[in-house]
Amino acid sequence: MLTRASLTATDLARVLEQSTDCVKLLDCNGNLIWMNANGLCAMEIDSFTQVAGMQWASLWPDALQADIDSAFRSARLGETARFRGACPTAKKDPRWWEVSITQVCDDGGRPIGFLSISRDVTQAENDREALRVMIGEMRHRLRNSYTIVCSLLRRFAGNDPRLGDFVADMEQRIMALARAQSLFDDDTTAADLRELIEVLVTPFCGATENCFTLDIPPGLTLDRRTADAVALVVGELCVNSAKYGAVSTGGRISLHWRGKPGAVRLEWVEDAALPTLATPGARGQGLRLISRIVKACAGTFDMQWRADGVMATMFLPLPS
Repeated sequence: MLTRASLTATDLARVLEQSTDCVKLLDCNGNLIWMNANGLCAMEIDSFTQVAGMQWASLWPDALQADIDSAFRSARLGETARFRGACPTAKKDPRWWEVSITQVCDDGGRPIGFLSISRDVTQAENDREALRVMIGEMRHRLRNSYTIVCSLLRRFAGNDPRLGDFVADMEQRIMALARAQSLFDDDTTAADLRELIEVLVTPFCGATENCFTLDIPPGLTLDRRTADAVALVVGELCVNSAKYGAVSTGGRISLHWRGKPGAVRLEWVEDAALPTLATPGARGQGLRLISRIVKACAGTFDMQWRADGVMATMFLPLPS
């Protein structure tokens, strides 16, 4: 039976050999000195002699060299460096890899090389790309739907001057919704928090008076994932207010930034002109979705119902 006391260097080497990941040992200059059998298989390398002594970085495309250099610098500082990128196998089959690099030291703490572990994440990356394509198609169809609705409104109004102002106002609101659902072009696009919220609330503003007050300084940028979560929460709160609260009764809504470095904290304070129609504690599909999305982002969401509206608080940590 294998016990901790009986572990030998041979046992540990056998564990590394059987790992399903591509495990490599590099010398202090980044040259390959060992790779496990499953790693050779994953990289479609017939024999380690084909790559023994080669610069590990030379096996990667030029586009990732800056990431690799940065990873080595971090590893030399004692950190576990990580990056993700595309690199074909030795037989030119496309692959995506999630890579970690850690410095290896001897018993005296002196650096003697590096441990690099690469995990094949091709399927996950293909799934992400398929999702991006599907979302792009959905956004395209939604934009077409918004355009069709605006066209129908104009045709319905015809040349009737009594409907002209109404149709113009509705067109602005509908196109504002279109802008709100297509704020991002890709996963790397950052968003200005104030600009994001302005786009989201604009379709719900009154024709003669803006019922929203934004206590949010400009220049606060969010990553895509956090911005999506904020957009979902604010959008759902706007819809609920349009059904039951201040937007439908002519009240006021204030959004306050209570942020701190490394986190987002937003407060939604609603003061409806008439008592709200929703019952305290009611949680529809939208609010359940909010809770799940915010929780997935390691944040919290709380909603307190009052007679004149709601007070909602969202906290989201920002990625380092």
